This record gives sequence, C-alpha cells and structure tokens, in this order.
Amino acid sequence: MGMFMQRPEEPTEWAGLPGEPLVPTAPSTSVDADELPDALALVEGGAVASVEIPVDPRLWDIAGGSDSGGDGD
Repeated sequence: MGMFMQRPEEPTEWAGLPGEPLVPTAPSTSVDADELPDALALVEGGAVASVEIPVDPRLWDIAGGSDSGGDGD
C-alpha cells in the first residue's frame, strides 16, 4: 500500500536545524572580538538631531482627532 508514502520531492526535514555548526573556511568569514566596533561609541559620538513640526490645534479638531468619544481604535 503506497497511500501514506512520502513523495520523493518532499524533503524529510523542511525546517530542521543543521546537524553541525558552521566552520568558517575563509578568513573573511570570521571576525575577532577585538576588531568589532564598540556599539556605545557609535551612539555617544554621533550627532543627534530633532525636528519640531508645529501643528495648529484647530486642524486637529477639524480632522476628528480629538480623543473624546472615540471608539477605541
């Protein structure tokens, strides 16, 4: 009875993990820990900018953006 046999085009492990960990073969695929950039140094030294956009409160009321009486969306 071949009713419940797997078809040859269906892989047995479609979402399985690899059996062995990846071993880097080329020096370009591995990075030493001392060569990695410091994440905090990237944030601390960078410039931070903000933009203020003025909004007329009357336009907010015309568009129906008031929080009173909303349906909770």
